[in-house]
Amino acid sequence: ILLGEYSDAPDDTKFWTKLPNQFTIKEYLLSLLQASAPTKYPPEHFSHPSGEAFLAWYSNRLIEHGDKVMGIARGVFGPTMRLAAKVSGIHWLRAHPSHAAEETAGYHANYLDRVCAMLAKTKSVLDFTCFEMRAHSQPSFALCQPELLVQSAAEAAHRAGVEFAGENALFCWTDEGQIEQIEAQCELAVRGGVSMAGFTVLRLEHWLLIPG
Repeated sequence: ILLGEYSDAPDDTKFWTKLPNQFTIKEYLLSLLQASAPTKYPPEHFSHPSGEAFLAWYSNRLIEHGDKVMGIARGVFGPTMRLAAKVSGIHWLRAHPSHAAEETAGYHANYLDRVCAMLAKTKSVLDFTCFEMRAHSQPSFALCQPELLVQSAAEAAHRAGVEFAGENALFCWTDEGQIEQIEAQCELAVRGGVSMAGFTVLRLEHWLLIPG
């Protein structure tokens, strides 16, 4: 299968792998420029024009669908109701040149800016996940960058002038480090100029509501 199978890592596939000899795409391009050689990618690779065209098409369909749904929702609930769109923070493989985990979900190129521009049309909130995640808590082979991803989402919301909200992805209320990470992400977003609309507590346990 060209794009790989469920359990494949990016470099196990022809489509998502680094080029060539385990170089990053940036390193490969620099080597070509230094050699004054034309840039060439194999036709089955994500950086080939055909691969880029497919990923862009896939992502654009996602944005168009979101735009349609949010437009309908705004029409139903009226101009004053606060609406939000939940966008999952897919942080696995973000440090890999392919961003394969994001790309297979339709998250292509500058998708955060495009999602926020779409939400700005209906004055809706960007509700982003994985606020509690930290790269050092994830397996090294996953090449995660959750902290940077959340910060990028906040910056995109700020540029588009939309409100920003957060969620935890997993149960984290017995881990002081993850709770502090949530607080830090919210503080960073506010210091960066974004308007925080709120935070959704997922996996809420009854004992979290007991005073004291």
